[in-house]
Amino acid sequence: MQLKIHNLRFSYPQQQFTVKADHLDLQPGLTAMIGENGAGKSTLFKLLGGLVTTHQGKITVDQQPLKDFLKTERARKIGLAFQDPDDQFFNSSVKKEVEWELRQLKVPAKKRSETVTAVLKETNLSQQAQQNPYDLSLSDRKLLSIATVLAPNPQIALFDEPMIALDWPSQQLVSHIFTKLAKRGHTILVISHNLDWVAQNVPQVIVMGRGKVIFAGKTRDFLHQPTLVKKSNLLLPKVTRLTMALGINPPQYRL
Repeated sequence: MQLKIHNLRFSYPQQQFTVKADHLDLQPGLTAMIGENGAGKSTLFKLLGGLVTTHQGKITVDQQPLKDFLKTERARKIGLAFQDPDDQFFNSSVKKEVEWELRQLKVPAKKRSETVTAVLKETNLSQQAQQNPYDLSLSDRKLLSIATVLAPNPQIALFDEPMIALDWPSQQLVSHIFTKLAKRGHTILVISHNLDWVAQNVPQVIVMGRGKVIFAGKTRDFLHQPTLVKKSNLLLPKVTRLTMALGINPPQYRL
């Protein structure tokens, strides 16, 4: 499923800052959106998720304008998890939180139950199924926010800083989930400040700077341009900075 941007312009009322994207084509696979704070990543994320609407241009899903989708159609096609998981929870238990979207989509009870059980197992939350989401650790709340996106199985999934607060095993778990979805043909877009994680796990990047897309392409091509990375106000991965400091050849990224 293709997500495309055509001549997009958006600005918030009474603000000078404008997000601009003349052309952007998100193909199936795993892509990271990176850039300094205030670059426009979260705004573009909201636009792609249909949370705000464009002032100019359009966003299409398989050539159909995003704004034309009914809420239920959009939920079947696009899922999103916010940076702060507390912004999206309102059910009394972990199980009900994961099940909620499936109920809105009128998924039959047996299929709902099977899906919730499978998703909780996949995200290591089975033991917390009956707990209130706000009684979970921040790490588990992040996993729960990801689980709520996995349950309805959308073809396009958007995740804002999913690795924040996750310990190493949980980061590995989430990386595996994203890679598996990408291999199945889903379009996965992840906002991240963690270039170390991006360099190791994500083959494509979109780089934002001052509201504009300044690079879109292979992660390795971006990381092999230190001047462009510096212009983006981003830090190269630690191993690259270390090798440069030692005066030896930096690693050649393969993704």
